[in-house]
Amino acid sequence: MDLMSGGGGMDRIMNYFEFYDLPMTIEMDKAALKKIYFKNSRKYHPDLHSGATDSEIEEVEKLSSVNSEAYEVLGDFGSRLKHIMTILDGGEIETPQLSPDFLMEMMEINESVENMSEEEKEQLREEVHERDQKLYKELGALVSRDLSGASSDEIDKVRAYYFERKYLLRILENLDNLAAL
Repeated sequence: MDLMSGGGGMDRIMNYFEFYDLPMTIEMDKAALKKIYFKNSRKYHPDLHSGATDSEIEEVEKLSSVNSEAYEVLGDFGSRLKHIMTILDGGEIETPQLSPDFLMEMMEINESVENMSEEEKEQLREEVHERDQKLYKELGALVSRDLSGASSDEIDKVRAYYFERKYLLRILENLDNLAAL
């Protein structure tokens, strides 16, 4: 099984979807993911390979580590989305051309956060979550489709969502940092 995807050599990245034999989808069946993780945890547990050679034990330990990493990445929405984009873009995620209006709006919001009342900050949090959900819904069937065969237009839609979401999360992070002060 070739678990590496992307460009050649050092740029190649582990494809956790292939490791778990799952389709590369934005939405994840968490129960199926957990089941595969526990099955692999038992399969790659070092105690079950006590009579193995040193190189076989080293391989089992590597696979056990990959299993844990795969579960962590695929189990978290943001990490899974980043992993998908990294695979689709061959290792380095290409920055899309986002709307200048969107970028200006994000800049203005980030600049105004510091001067907002607590009520305004809470309202902004709600608006950011609603906007993220709206952007997600605009992806439509792409969230449950195997993206390994996606067209360049479909990949561009997912890429735009990934980067717009990063801006929205940065706003939430700024709000949280101000609340911690």
